Amino acid sequence: MTDSSELGALRRRQALMDEAGERLGYSLDVRKTARALADLLVPGVGGLAFVDLAEEVLNGDEPPRYDTGELSPRMIRTAAAGDAHPGQFEIGEAVPLTARVPRLREMFSTGDVMMDHHGAAEQLSRSVGPALARRMLPADAGSRLMMPLCARGLVLGLAVVVRCRPEWTGDEEDLRQFSLIASRAALALDNARRYEREHRTALALQRQLLPSATTDSTAVTTFASCLPAGRRNVGGGDWFDVIPLSSARVALVTGTVAGHGLRASATMGRLRSAMDTLAELDLEPDELLTHLDELVQHLDAESGTEDHRVRAACTYVVHDPVLGHCVAAAAGGTAPVLVPPEGPAVLMPVRPGAALGEGGAPFEVSEWEVAPGTLVALYTHGLLRVLGTGPDDDPRVALPRILQQASVAEDGRRKEPEEISAEVLRNVGSEGPPEDVVLLVGRLRTVDAAHTAQWSIPARPELVASIRSAVSRRLNDWGLDDLTVMASELVVSELVTNSVRYAGGPLDVRLIRTDDTLVCEVRDPASTQPRLRRARTTDEGGRGLFLVAQMTDRWGCRYGDDGKTIWTEQPIAAEAS
Repeated sequence: MTDSSELGALRRRQALMDEAGERLGYSLDVRKTARALADLLVPGVGGLAFVDLAEEVLNGDEPPRYDTGELSPRMIRTAAAGDAHPGQFEIGEAVPLTARVPRLREMFSTGDVMMDHHGAAEQLSRSVGPALARRMLPADAGSRLMMPLCARGLVLGLAVVVRCRPEWTGDEEDLRQFSLIASRAALALDNARRYEREHRTALALQRQLLPSATTDSTAVTTFASCLPAGRRNVGGGDWFDVIPLSSARVALVTGTVAGHGLRASATMGRLRSAMDTLAELDLEPDELLTHLDELVQHLDAESGTEDHRVRAACTYVVHDPVLGHCVAAAAGGTAPVLVPPEGPAVLMPVRPGAALGEGGAPFEVSEWEVAPGTLVALYTHGLLRVLGTGPDDDPRVALPRILQQASVAEDGRRKEPEEISAEVLRNVGSEGPPEDVVLLVGRLRTVDAAHTAQWSIPARPELVASIRSAVSRRLNDWGLDDLTVMASELVVSELVTNSVRYAGGPLDVRLIRTDDTLVCEVRDPASTQPRLRRARTTDEGGRGLFLVAQMTDRWGCRYGDDGKTIWTEQPIAAEAS
């Protein structure tokens, strides 16, 4: 070989390695990496190239190790480049390669590339039979280069390069270069496989930790969309929730945990569980977020490293359908959007406050009145990045406008929350959003005033009978059955008697009737916690709350600035009118 030809070969090899450095390892998608390898090999090495990967690699699982002597039972044609030949395996089709070619076991065990210099098609036909050989190689294939894709002891797949005319005339230096390219491609594929495994695991964990996407209650009907981040960013940290509260109220929640992957998903699950527990205590939104902030600080201290600091953002809205009233607070979260039945959509003035885990300043509470049929939308910060608005358009201004347009159909019909969510998110591409997106859309409802009743009485024992009679008359007016009326009389009598004896007055008694539940409330000015205990046979008292618990499905106590409210819930027949 002359000096000029050696220099030309050296430049050719260097150019191919430079291109390999640019193409391989750029993507964390297994299929894109396989396509990049095929495009590198054609025309850089030959005129036709295939990349077949073990099925486990495509699924993010771990393929067999080459030191076990086992090969994947299924190789999938993942990428191809160059001119196709008749009958060749299509992309996505299983290629019965490993079990039919004994030479491959030797090649995978050593990791060395192998070359058939002449008559590759005839040699393969003798090895696997003419029918299969025609699908694997063109009939005029002269040279065939087989590149095992092995990394970290795992058999990931096989790349095949074919030359028809002229046949391959390379030397040992070329083979060493092809081995380097195969090693680099295998590492890129294994990194993408491991990323895919973490991506799928994080998404599976996130799906298991999230509630149902749809809810339908007295207070609201909702639909939630949770779009995980695309492959460039492992999702897992965003969540939503719709939490039923006492007295027909409901809490709407969206939140984001900083970070991605399994750690973010696990933290999200812990925060959602803690929030559900705190919500059961009927805390005010600012007080609930304060407790949640303390929990995040505790989790941050547990992590013990600056590289994995725990931070989260959250928006918490409570809707009372009896009063037609909403109260909200946010910790680094986004402000809800309201779309009233009449009038323009508005971004509610909810101050975001400090993120959970930062500590310090208290959270501010915002309140507003809502009309029946009002649309409310809670969302995470990821939504603001996928709205598809113009470069000069503030997404916080654009979102109310987009929701307003999406909420009404062309025929004037008000769309359901699921339709609205689909319309808002229709611009999200197939690659997924750059970060997790949660959109929780709800249509708020109110309870008809005719389905509530309220009485105020002083704390006098002789008035217990009169309030019991008033409750009985109202329940009969509502058409409830005798068993429900009798149970409610007992519940109200016990609760009012306890408040008269231990709390003083004035007392407020309220009934709320929904489609399937009757709520009884007694409010008094004391802040003492009622305690359920089992009375002994010789005790004269102490059985009131025990009887209340036996006669109802749920009962509890919530506190306010002017005392406490003890509430109970009983099921009622759907046909009651």
